[in-house]
Amino acid sequence: MSAIQILNEVIEQTKKDITAPNRDRAVLALKDLAAMDDEAKTIAEYLIKLSYTVSQLFFEEVVVTINDERLTQIVDALITNEQFQTGKVNNIRYPKGFISILSLAKAGKYRLSFAILNYILSQAETNGVFSDGCKNSFIKLIINNAGLSAIESVVNSVRNGEVECKEYEIKRLNRFIDAIMETISVNEAKGAKIEKETETPHLKNIDEAVVIPGNEQPIKQNNVTLSNEAITKIESSQAEMLNLLRKLSSDHTAIDALTVQLISKGNEIVDIRAQRDDKEQQLKVALTEIKELNSKLAKAEGNVSDLTGRLRSSLNMDEISKNQELTTLKNDISEALKLDYSDFIGTRESEYSPDLFDVYRSTLTRIFKLLKRFGITCE
Repeated sequence: MSAIQILNEVIEQTKKDITAPNRDRAVLALKDLAAMDDEAKTIAEYLIKLSYTVSQLFFEEVVVTINDERLTQIVDALITNEQFQTGKVNNIRYPKGFISILSLAKAGKYRLSFAILNYILSQAETNGVFSDGCKNSFIKLIINNAGLSAIESVVNSVRNGEVECKEYEIKRLNRFIDAIMETISVNEAKGAKIEKETETPHLKNIDEAVVIPGNEQPIKQNNVTLSNEAITKIESSQAEMLNLLRKLSSDHTAIDALTVQLISKGNEIVDIRAQRDDKEQQLKVALTEIKELNSKLAKAEGNVSDLTGRLRSSLNMDEISKNQELTTLKNDISEALKLDYSDFIGTRESEYSPDLFDVYRSTLTRIFKLLKRFGITCE
């Protein structure tokens, strides 16, 4: 029986729920197709038709059997599939997409994982707000499926530039992480059985803390201007001296004295011109240094902004992890005390007796042992 026949048979037999044997048969058939050329579109079509658990197991196993080029073709075919793009998002895009994102992320295929996530987010956001279905599906299929660390690796790869993407795509990813954090906080506040006041530290917006130094004074060119004026005056004096030489041509002594003065003034002109050239060179060097400092400042501002985004994301991830641990602890304690609570409800209207006292003492002993096991001590 061919892979296509197996897949069609599985679809026919699993119109409601898919069984584990049928799921495994479907995954094996899809892996056979993945080993062939030009079957990416066919694989994508069957991933859409089959249960999202098939997508999960398929991507977990196929990453070790095919190369990245063929895996990329399958992911691209899934994203561009008509049903994936236009079908019911809660039945197709979110379950099939998010579970594929998680499987690829756990396998270290961060670029392909982000490719699917980036497309889903581009379709789920309207005016900066992500749909509730998108956020709830992400929490259910990824966060609640022990996928936080894997997704954090994808996010870090994007922010570190290891995964190529546009700046606006990084900003959209940051907005989505913030929206997920807010949704989890709201959901836990609604369903909490134990109210506890917490204080959340607020990050200071260090983007606004960058101050451009104010002690840099503009370079004045007065020296150069004065040099030009001096040159003009000296040249005027030189003309006057030449006139005097003509008038006093008969007086050789006077001519010699004026000649000495002319030579001296000429030397002064040379010195002043040299000083002017030196000042102009210093000005050029200073302007170059200012340009380099501005470039370093812009780079530093960019680094501050990037570090701020990473810090905010890291804190958000830590908060999500802590909230999950607290919720799990609450559920575990509740489940462990359920039987004792039932016994208490059944006997609380009974008359006091030595036997009832022994029962309650035994119950309290178990409860304290249970709390100690969960790390809660009363000493």
